[in-house]
Amino acid sequence: MRCRLTIGREPADSSKGTSMGFVLVTGATGTLGQQVVARLLASGRQVRALTHRSAVVLPDGVERMPGDLTSGEGLAAALAGVDTVVHAASNPADPWATDVEGTEKLLAAIAAQATPARILHVSIVGVDRSELSHYRAKYAAEQRVAASGTAWDILRATQFHTLAVTVLRSVTDANGVITVPADVFLQPVDVADVADRLVALLARPAKRRVMLFGGPEVLSVERLARDYVAAGGARSVQTGPVEHRLLTAWRSGHQLVPDHTDGSVTWRRYLDLRCPRGATGAQPLP
Repeated sequence: MRCRLTIGREPADSSKGTSMGFVLVTGATGTLGQQVVARLLASGRQVRALTHRSAVVLPDGVERMPGDLTSGEGLAAALAGVDTVVHAASNPADPWATDVEGTEKLLAAIAAQATPARILHVSIVGVDRSELSHYRAKYAAEQRVAASGTAWDILRATQFHTLAVTVLRSVTDANGVITVPADVFLQPVDVADVADRLVALLARPAKRRVMLFGGPEVLSVERLARDYVAAGGARSVQTGPVEHRLLTAWRSGHQLVPDHTDGSVTWRRYLDLRCPRGATGAQPLP
């Protein structure tokens, strides 16, 4: 049976949380995880990174904890002395193994602690309505978190700028022409903005609710493509039918939260920061 999740904005109160033990970050070497780790370190928190790769390079001051969400190996040791978990790990290639079963194993390990850690779970806007396999798995993982006995919050964010770039590149032909549908919209958000919100949430008691975080503007994918061309990422744009599972799914609009324009970095600003207009060179993004 599915849990009914309460959707709400970030709490407006400024009451501080009391936990100051280790923070364990899953997915610490990913696009979002790296930003979260950097901000936790800057705030003075003790940080651990769960990773199954021995050769991974971590910032100074981060304790590497070998472990694997899919098998559960190393989770108990990684959680020793941890009072907060930022669960940012995800695997779109095999989401049911990592996002669902991995979350189940993580929650079981948390429940086995003498004092179960709080979990801040990272998800995606629209997972409760999308038919995409990855999104369905993310929603199933949310259900596991909500049904757990630990203190939890879930932050659903809109799609990162980096994903928008990846999609645009995937529909760019060998001549540098981008083909996109004219009726699909996106609300891209900067990963740094999401990391800032996650760290801010950790300073407040868990509310056991789902919170939404959106990019600062809703734009057509055609507009995204034209700005990308202006930044030097491709030669030109045309609208027309294109086979792409994400673009097809996004036609529904479920990925949008126009009443949550929370991020500060616009699409144009993101492009300007990574490819100043007039600069030469091929595709330095994302």
